[in-house]
Amino acid sequence: MKPVLTFTLGLVLVSGAFAQRPQPKLQPARQLLRRMIQAEQTRSFTAREVVTREDGKSIEQLVKRDPQRGVRRELVRPAGETIIDNGKRSWRLNRKRVLESDSKQVGVQRRLKDLMGRLNRVPLTLQGQDIVAGRSADIVSLELPGGGERRFWIDKETGLRLKTEEKAPDGRIRSNAYYLSLDLKPQFNDTDFAPPAATPERPVFRAHRKTYKTLEDASKAGVNVRAPDCLPGGFTLRTVEANGARVTLRYSNGMSALSVARIAVPPPRLVQAGEGVVPLPGKNRGYFLPAPDGGYLLIGSLPEADLKRIAESLK
Repeated sequence: MKPVLTFTLGLVLVSGAFAQRPQPKLQPARQLLRRMIQAEQTRSFTAREVVTREDGKSIEQLVKRDPQRGVRRELVRPAGETIIDNGKRSWRLNRKRVLESDSKQVGVQRRLKDLMGRLNRVPLTLQGQDIVAGRSADIVSLELPGGGERRFWIDKETGLRLKTEEKAPDGRIRSNAYYLSLDLKPQFNDTDFAPPAATPERPVFRAHRKTYKTLEDASKAGVNVRAPDCLPGGFTLRTVEANGARVTLRYSNGMSALSVARIAVPPPRLVQAGEGVVPLPGKNRGYFLPAPDGGYLLIGSLPEADLKRIAESLK
C-alpha cells in the first residue's frame, strides 16, 4: 500500500448578518474547524498515524510537518514508500526510483478555498469529547452531500486534527485516520524536506503534466477527452490535466473531489476485471469503464452507485 496523504477541510467564520443569527450549535463547531485549519498551517509536529480503509486494511506512517518547509510521510507498516512535498514540488520515492511531480498541496488549498464560500450551507454539529493519542479532543461532525458524515477529533490544546472518520449513509465506516502519538517539539533533519538526489540505483523520473482551466482550452491544445454528462449537484470542473497518455478531469463541490481519467493503455488488471468497481486504498472508491480509446477510471469518495451513473454517462 502507498502512503496516504491525509488532508483536512478549511473553513471560515461567518460574518455580517448571518453571524448575528442565533447559532448555538453550529457557531462553536465552525470556530473549532477554523482553529484546526490554522493550527495545521502554522504548527510544526511529528506524528505516528494509522490509516484504515473500508475493507479493513490499514497502514502506519510517520508524518513530519513543517509549515515553512513542507510535509514528509514515511510508510513504516508495511515498510515502503516515502512522500516529500514542499508546497511546490512532490517526490514519491522507494528503493528503485523517485517520481517527481507538482505539489499536491496546491490543489488541496484550492479546494479549501472553494469550501469556504459554501460552508454556511453545510450542517455542522458538536458531538462531545474523546481522548486520542493521550490528548483531549472535541468532536465535530460535517454532513456530506448525498448522506453520510465526516468527523474530526480536534485537540483542545493546539487545535490540531488528531483523528478523522468518514461514515457512509448506512453507517458503515468508509475510512478513518488517527494519531498514535504527537510530538509538538520535533527535531527535523536538513534532508527531511529536501528533494531526493538521483543515483544510478534510484533514478528520478519527472512527470510532464500540463494543466488547462477548461475543456475548450485543452481542446485548443490538442487534448481531447469525453466529459461525463451526469454529475451530482454542486460538482464543477476545476482543471484538465494532461500527462502523457493520461488525461484527467478534476471536479469538486467544495467538500469532495472527483477525478475522471482517460487512460490510453489501461493496466492489465483493469482490462481483465472489465467494467465495475475498483478497490482502492484510503477513503476513495474507483470505477473503471472500458472504452474504444482505452478506458476511463473514476476516483472519488462518492457512493458506488453515483460513480456508476457518472461512468455510464461517458458511454
